Amino acid sequence: FRLTVGQYHTPLGRCIDKHISSQNAGENTLDESLKLQIGEEAYSNLLEAMSKAGSKTSVPVYRTAKNRVVFGGGGILPDVRASLDTTTLLSKVLTSRGIFFEFALNYFKQNEHSLKNNYKNIEEYLNNFDISNEIFDKFVKFSYSKNIWNEAMAAADRQHIKNMIKVYVAHFIWDDFGFQAAKIYNDNVFEKGLEEIEKAKLLLN
Repeated sequence: FRLTVGQYHTPLGRCIDKHISSQNAGENTLDESLKLQIGEEAYSNLLEAMSKAGSKTSVPVYRTAKNRVVFGGGGILPDVRASLDTTTLLSKVLTSRGIFFEFALNYFKQNEHSLKNNYKNIEEYLNNFDISNEIFDKFVKFSYSKNIWNEAMAAADRQHIKNMIKVYVAHFIWDDFGFQAAKIYNDNVFEKGLEEIEKAKLLLN
């Protein structure tokens, strides 16, 4: 059920609450002339968001002080979209069962001296430490020993699995700071945000 009964408005006066109704779900349409204002891709994204939320078939259109088009009544829509990395069930199970954590802890204990000598800071680690095929093969054997592995899924998730091993090893060297720094390294969404950060100044107000 929906607990929030109030409505939230921005300084422009637009309501940013999603309107959810079973009566109009699946019947979402927009005036196609809107494409001329916001472009084909943004128009498609808006339709998709409305369809998922069961939103109204028409939404109020507002313009900011810098003449940027924004919408009301459908929640907050991002100005820029970045695709998330997709993984299989294997990676989710490896995470939830603590396989990455346990393997990285064992690896850290066995190689603590060399890791701390070779990588004086997180930047050196991220740029130079790679999960070799030898380390990956050891991880495969370790996962098999826990009765968790699937060759087809592993083939699809290979790079992600390597990345997560690296993330958890960083955690044991630099605690949570290392974990977070390694987690966002080469992250699609984070990198897209860095690319767009200067453009964000143009979107203010």
